[in-house]
Order: sequence, then C-alpha cells, then structure tokens
Amino acid sequence: MKYSPFELVYGFKARFAIDNKLEEGSEQTGEDDDEEQRIMNYLASIDAHFEGIKQHHNIAHANIKIEQAKQKKVYDEKHMPCPYKKGNLVKLQRSRK
Repeated sequence: MKYSPFELVYGFKARFAIDNKLEEGSEQTGEDDDEEQRIMNYLASIDAHFEGIKQHHNIAHANIKIEQAKQKKVYDEKHMPCPYKKGNLVKLQRSRK
C-alpha cells in the first residue's frame, strides 16, 4: 500500500475545502451527551488517529526496505568490482580546466 507524504505526516488523506463543507451537513451533534463523555470520545479518537499514523509509518518503512532491496539487487547486477588491489601502481592523470 502506498501513501502520500501528507498522509504519512497527518494520518489522513488531503482534502479540499469543499470536502469539509459536504461533511458538515452529514454530521450530527449529540446535544444530549454530557461533556465528559464527549471528551472521552475525543481522546479515544485521538489515540486511534495516532495508532493509524504509526501503522502507516510502519507500512511505509516496510515498503522503503523492499524498494531499497530491489535497487541494491539491480545495482549489484550492473556493478563491476574494482580491478585494482591495494598496493598496485596506477597512473594518475590530471586534466587542466
């Protein structure tokens, strides 16, 4: 699963202002709920939000490791080892600019 940088930082997909306006009409506020219950629900939602961010980070980290392994494999297939050994004499050529 791939995530945008915004989603990894903030834990949700980026939205336009119009998206917020559309959701305002669908939300129902419970005026009968007592304040303590609303606070507890809010804190629980924050905890769930941060857990979601942690999960996104872990998945992104795993994806990065997989991609780095692929890149290493491609590099290793094309890379030629240095033909020189320690102590060999080599010609140093300096070009003038």
